[in-house]
Amino acid sequence: MSMNIPRPMAGSAPAAPSGPSKFTPVDPVKLLRRHLWLLLMTALAGLVLGLIIWFVLAKTMPRFQTVSVLRIENPPISALSTAGGQGTAGQMQYIEALKRTEIGAIRSNVVIDTALNNLRDTVWFTRYAGTDAQNPDIANAREEMLDHLSTISERDSLSIFLSFRSPVQDEAARILDTIVNVYLDRKQNQTMADTNEVRRALVRERTERQANLQNIQRQIRRFTLDRNVQSLDPRLNEAMIRNQSLTEQIAQIEPQVIAGRQTLERLRKAQEQGEVIDDPTAMAEVRKDPLIQAREDKVRLIREEMGVMASTFGPNHRRVKDLERRVIEVERELQREKERQLRQRQQAELEQMSNGMGAYEKQLADLQAAKERVAAEVKDINAVLQEYTQLTQSEADERDRLSKLDSALADMRLIGERPDSIIVRRSYPADDPKLVFPLYYVVIPVVTLLMVGSVAGFLFLREMIDQRFKSPSDVSLLPKGKLVGVIPDSAEDPSATVSVEQAFIREPNGLMAESLRQVRTAIERAMDKAGHKSLLVTSVQAQAGCTALVAALASAVAAQGRKVLVIDANFRRPGQRRALRVAGGGTLAGVLKGTLTLGAAVGRASDTAVDVLTAGDVSEPELLERPAFGQLLAEATGRYDLILIDAPPALVTSEARMIARAADALLVVVRAMVDKRGMVSRVLRELEGGRAEVLGLLLNRARADVGGYFKENFEAFYRYRQSPAAGVTIGVGHGPAGGAGPGVSEVGAGASAPAGD
Repeated sequence: MSMNIPRPMAGSAPAAPSGPSKFTPVDPVKLLRRHLWLLLMTALAGLVLGLIIWFVLAKTMPRFQTVSVLRIENPPISALSTAGGQGTAGQMQYIEALKRTEIGAIRSNVVIDTALNNLRDTVWFTRYAGTDAQNPDIANAREEMLDHLSTISERDSLSIFLSFRSPVQDEAARILDTIVNVYLDRKQNQTMADTNEVRRALVRERTERQANLQNIQRQIRRFTLDRNVQSLDPRLNEAMIRNQSLTEQIAQIEPQVIAGRQTLERLRKAQEQGEVIDDPTAMAEVRKDPLIQAREDKVRLIREEMGVMASTFGPNHRRVKDLERRVIEVERELQREKERQLRQRQQAELEQMSNGMGAYEKQLADLQAAKERVAAEVKDINAVLQEYTQLTQSEADERDRLSKLDSALADMRLIGERPDSIIVRRSYPADDPKLVFPLYYVVIPVVTLLMVGSVAGFLFLREMIDQRFKSPSDVSLLPKGKLVGVIPDSAEDPSATVSVEQAFIREPNGLMAESLRQVRTAIERAMDKAGHKSLLVTSVQAQAGCTALVAALASAVAAQGRKVLVIDANFRRPGQRRALRVAGGGTLAGVLKGTLTLGAAVGRASDTAVDVLTAGDVSEPELLERPAFGQLLAEATGRYDLILIDAPPALVTSEARMIARAADALLVVVRAMVDKRGMVSRVLRELEGGRAEVLGLLLNRARADVGGYFKENFEAFYRYRQSPAAGVTIGVGHGPAGGAGPGVSEVGAGASAPAGD
């Protein structure tokens, strides 16, 4: 087999590596189980610290609170209306606005400064305003009082809740009552002043309206005398009757005048143009003329004679033609006579119409002039009546205003006498002060939660940014990460009394031996499926236990009766001779240099049927790049069922990359709680370019305290081994990759002793 001709690797694909995630997904349940005692101790410490803080605050910074309640009354609308109640939506909006206004008044500087002036003898005043009675710090005291004074107004409620916090218990109620008293006194004085001002304004308005009414009444009397208002209505009725009569006469004459004008215009136009108007009535009169009738009879007789001649001699006879010409001549004469008589009649009608239109137009003009005079008279009378009506309406308006002003003054007097006219009243005085800070049921839980939360947050953050491999689930965070198996830490195996490399031989029924069997099964399945014989086993860093695992794995495979060869390719720190207790034999360096043959160089382990080719004392890593190494593997492939190659750490040396060019497959040993995902990802990227197929990762020295269910499965394994008849089923199995599944290998990942590299 030539190492320079790569062959297709089973399951290989073009690598498109991407970097591992910078943050580790955290399982809160696992984290809680792992650090439960720490969190419980932190909670206990938080309870003690919270109790101490509460006691110190209660002695040095106590705050006592007292509460008083004011009620906003729904003021009566009138003297006879019922006040109180929630009122309509509009009234509630008014009350909400009023409550906001009154809260602002309570917290105003005037009220606070007056209250401070009344509290100069209190300990609270001397604490915040200073001990100098002549020059107290009023500004600081006002600010402190406003900070300690709370006003709450609940929506759709008539109440305002006032509370005051004071470090002096005996003075809290007095301070709050003083503030409320000052506010109520100012409110009452302001209300009385506003009421008096409104009353004075109403009285002034009534006096002005009374004077206006008297002035309007004088104007009405003078207007009635000057314009003789009593006679206006009869005069108006008479003028309206005359106007109606003239309107009817004009309506009768005006159409006749218009029609006469149109007819006269038509006759004049026809006269000027020499035309004869086609008038059926005039034509009928003309046809009654004897001369016209004689000529029409003559035309009829000629036509009768022409008909007889035409029937006797034919229509083209000379006599018939003569009669036709005579008919035409007589008809022309008849037509000229008709036009002459029509013109005479038209001329006579024109002269008659011209003479008659003058009289009609004069009559129409006289009627229209008379109508205009009557209309002017009606307009004047209406103007006088309208002015009189305006004066009387002004008088009525002034009387109505005076009546409303009198009612308003009466309502103000009666409302002022009602007890419910006070808008803001005190419902409850300040109650007994109660301690509101510190509250033990607040301080102690808060301090406890803060401490527990801080510790839990620190643990969560540390867990999230921790890049180390801790459990099998961390392998899935690597791009294309594949877990072959898990080897538990030796501390997780109570029966582990020997080194890891001797665990399968000395303790075949122990947890470590069972874990090696699972890893062996996973590796054999992957190797046999792809037809591989040589397996490179390397680690990320030193002290990962790679040498010990190779020795232990070789013993596990040899226990099946398979021929196994272990090649120690770690020239820098060889360890297989000691791990497998090899006596005699040559070295790998000798074979690669050509001084020894494979058969002569191979030694035998003392405790198991494993052949070992030790590295030797010469540190020459370049020997691994010679063709002799590939020829060595080809020869060993024909003799052995499995060839395990122990290589130094891939992150710090180059031997692993050299061997990967010739080996069939490779396995990377990752030490739990030491190796980080970035390192492993880098090693995988560097090794993927070689000939060897990457089988995956072997997690070594996994511990149960990192979470999951390792510990429970380990205990179940030993219960099953000690009491096989009890039927206890443990979760030992193989995952999809042939490695350990969710049984021992996932939850029982302990660690091997750091033998070898």
